[in-house]
Amino acid sequence: MITVQVTSFIFDRTNLTGAYELTEPKTIQDFVESLGLTWNSDSLVVVNGIIVEEYYELKDGDNVQLLIPILGG
Repeated sequence: MITVQVTSFIFDRTNLTGAYELTEPKTIQDFVESLGLTWNSDSLVVVNGIIVEEYYELKDGDNVQLLIPILGG
């Protein structure tokens, strides 16, 4: 069993904050999409303090933060 802790800073998705138990390994993209978010669009994803690529495989004890993506120029 893989347990990850999620903290959501997305104003209308703070309900996603909590502990999640995964019965099988998942990539961060698969996990984020299982939460109802679109990868690389709805949130900036940080795992253990590092921005990760979509193919990152979640590990037991990972701390996932969902941040609001910032656009600008």
